[in-house]
Amino acid sequence: MVFVALSWLLITRPAAVAGDDIEDDKAAPAADERQFVINEEQFDQMVFQGVQRGARAVNPVQLVQGASGSQRTVIAVNTPEKNFRQRMENVVAIEIQAIGGRVSLTDAQKKKLMLAARGDIARVVDRAAELRPKVTSKPMNQQEYVALMREMQSLRMSQQFGIIGENSLFRKTLRHSLTDEQRLRWQALERERQKAIIETAIEDWGRMAVDFKLADEVRQKFTDLILDHGRLPQNVASYGRYIVLLEANLLRDRVKPLLTEDEWHDFEWLVGQAKKEVPTLESYGLWTARRSKISDDEAGDESKD
Repeated sequence: MVFVALSWLLITRPAAVAGDDIEDDKAAPAADERQFVINEEQFDQMVFQGVQRGARAVNPVQLVQGASGSQRTVIAVNTPEKNFRQRMENVVAIEIQAIGGRVSLTDAQKKKLMLAARGDIARVVDRAAELRPKVTSKPMNQQEYVALMREMQSLRMSQQFGIIGENSLFRKTLRHSLTDEQRLRWQALERERQKAIIETAIEDWGRMAVDFKLADEVRQKFTDLILDHGRLPQNVASYGRYIVLLEANLLRDRVKPLLTEDEWHDFEWLVGQAKKEVPTLESYGLWTARRSKISDDEAGDESKD
């Protein structure tokens, strides 16, 4: 698991004392059952990806003027939560700059987008506040530990995918604040980004167990097919190879005529590998199994193509 690098304090419950009531023995955990304890500092490090012990934290330095005119240096110690907010706002600022350079965002639009992103950041912090006492208030048995680790991992990943992801306040605000002309430019930018995701995925397939390579003409047709009819998320991180495969599999009747018999056999094998990643993709909100069931309306639209 992601958190295995962190050191845990393991507590083994002592064996029942001879002569205890039988009912008490039944109610008590097994003598060798491990219990897991996570303190608040570890929780904040794990959820907010705070600075590990021994690492050098980056904290703001401020010069304070004393009453006698002398100056002294004050270093403000940032908490993992505060560092997290700063990091996320930096990510958003970069995204706003990238979009603004393409669609010419106004200052008012940029301000509105940053406010929306701060709302997304606040939702992560609020979720962490709800989860913290569940994790840190008492020792956990194996089952509780695994369940809560899943929640924490989901919370961590929401930082990477949720702040400016498809369902974020940031993205919804962007969609509703653009003019018609800006929207066309933004859509062109999104298409370029998705094209890069597809091309990178195809390159990655060639490095997997099968040597899957497409001729330039076929590759272009395949890329255009996914661009025109697929639904790639805004952020795929390191899972692009699987998401593109799963989207292509939804269009398999259109993909098959593009490939040779050997290529199709390799494609089928690759899709099988991608399907193994669906639970992980679902937990991160990147791709869901329900995407394999195209609605009647979507099917109707496809039949018109």
